[in-house]
Amino acid sequence: MKTLRTLWEFTRPHTIVGSAVSVTALYLMASRSWEFNSFFFLSLLAALLCNIFITGYNQLVDIELDKVNKPDLPLAAGKLKVTTARIIVFASLTLSLAIAGVLSIHLLGLIGLISLFGFIYSWKGIYLKRYHQTAAFAIIIVRGVLINLGFYALYSGGFDFPAEIWTLTLFSILFSAGIAWFKDIPDMEGDAQVEIGSLAIKQGATKTFTSGVWLLGIAYSVAAFAPLFFEFALSSGGIVTFGHAVLGIAFLVLASKTDPSVKHQMKRFYLSFWVLFFLEYVIWVLAFFTVA
Repeated sequence: MKTLRTLWEFTRPHTIVGSAVSVTALYLMASRSWEFNSFFFLSLLAALLCNIFITGYNQLVDIELDKVNKPDLPLAAGKLKVTTARIIVFASLTLSLAIAGVLSIHLLGLIGLISLFGFIYSWKGIYLKRYHQTAAFAIIIVRGVLINLGFYALYSGGFDFPAEIWTLTLFSILFSAGIAWFKDIPDMEGDAQVEIGSLAIKQGATKTFTSGVWLLGIAYSVAAFAPLFFEFALSSGGIVTFGHAVLGIAFLVLASKTDPSVKHQMKRFYLSFWVLFFLEYVIWVLAFFTVA
C-alpha cells in the first residue's frame, strides 16, 4: 500500500483527476451519449499517461527545487528512486504515443503536441517554466486550448465547435492563467533561489493573488452571462448561468479566507481551486443532458 501511495503521489493526483474529468466531459458533450466505448477508454488512458509523463518529468528535472518548494513529493522526499521515476516517465510517454498512434492520427498529433509543451516547460534547454509569461502560455495552450478543442474535435469527428465549447475554452484559458499564477505563490522561496521569474517573484504574493482573483471573477461572469448572448445548442442554458454564479461566489469566498503570504493557506487554496476546475466540467455536462 505504501508503494502504491507513493506512485499515486508521483502522478500529482489533482492533475490526473483534472485530465480525467475534462476528457470524459468533452466526450459526453461531443457524443451526447452516456455510452462509453473502447475508443474512449483507450484515448483517456493515452491522455492520463501523457499527464504522468509531463508531471513526472517535471519532478525529475526539479528535484533540488522541490526539496525547498514541495519537500513532500516522492523524489524530493527520497521515497521514490530516480531510476524508478525515469522508467515510469519513459514508459508513460512511450505507451501514450503508442496507444494514440494505434487509435488515430488526430489523437497522435494531439498527444504529441501536449507532450512537447510539457517537455519544454521543464527541459532546462528551453525551460518555459523560467519566465511567468512562457509558463502561463504553456499551461494555457495545453489546459485551455488543446485539451478542450482537441478532444472535442476527436470525439465529435470534426472541427465545427458550437458556442458552448468556445465559451468553455475561453473560461479554461482564463482559469489556466490563474493556475499558472496561483501555483507559484507558495513556491516563491525556492523559485527565488534558482532565479525563476514567476509573477509572484516579480510582483509579490498579494498583488499576484489579487490579479488572479480579478481574472477569475471575470471568467465566471463571462461564463454566467454567455447563454444570454450566444445561441447554445445545449438543453439548459440556465444551468450554465446558475452554476457559474454559484461557483463564482464559492471562489470569491474561498479567496477572501486566504492570506497569500501564508504558505499552507495558499496551498490549501490552490488545491481547492482545482476542485472548482473539476466542477466546471460537471456544469457543462449537466447543462447538455438536462432537459430544459
